[in-house]
Amino acid sequence: MGFKVAEKTEAFDLIAKRYFDRNFGTMSKTDFETLLFHIYMEHLLRHNEKFDDYTVSKALGISQSKVRNLKMRKELQYPHQYSDGKDWKTELVKALDTAVYDGETHLVSMLISEPVVMVELRYFLESNGGFDVRTLNSKQFACRVDHLVMLFEKLSEESVELSDEQEKKLKQLEAKSTDKSAIEKICSGAYADGLKDLVLAGSKQALTEVLKLIPFGGLAVPAVEAIIKMLERN
Repeated sequence: MGFKVAEKTEAFDLIAKRYFDRNFGTMSKTDFETLLFHIYMEHLLRHNEKFDDYTVSKALGISQSKVRNLKMRKELQYPHQYSDGKDWKTELVKALDTAVYDGETHLVSMLISEPVVMVELRYFLESNGGFDVRTLNSKQFACRVDHLVMLFEKLSEESVELSDEQEKKLKQLEAKSTDKSAIEKICSGAYADGLKDLVLAGSKQALTEVLKLIPFGGLAVPAVEAIIKMLERN
């Protein structure tokens, strides 16, 4: 495994805390497995080693479904403390690299292999009035493209304010577009309604051009850039 001396010391301290000082044998087998799995996962994360379900299941000799269950239990009891400011949100942006767009259903589908990211994503989406389309593949996430854009807008926690120049360009786009009412809503600040109308109208080109002009901030910037690339290549 290649554990460093400091990691071994830390691991023993975690175990000792739960087995000594008059509490020997009080920890259940499930909780003990979760603790050991936490120690193992932290080692992988610390050394930037692969921690996907398949790799971990092969290394530990257990099923991928058990790995996913252990990941959830580990995160509930021993949430990972990211030292670089990353969390499930930035992991979600990475997942956009696998995203594909279906122009018929207006759905974006992408692979999210980590169960913790999927659970957090679905909870945040549902808490903000959105929803995804469930499939038989537990690692596949699919939702309408405008819901995905507005999801990242909310995750960014930064308000969107059009500059005079951006509003001017949107007005020029509106003048030559068949989706005038949708762009008008966006100019008035009703981004969710305007994007929804653009998506349902099936105007992928107009949607792409509009997304390039809306000044999103924070986490939404790399996310929307990835969504634009996805729309242009599909």
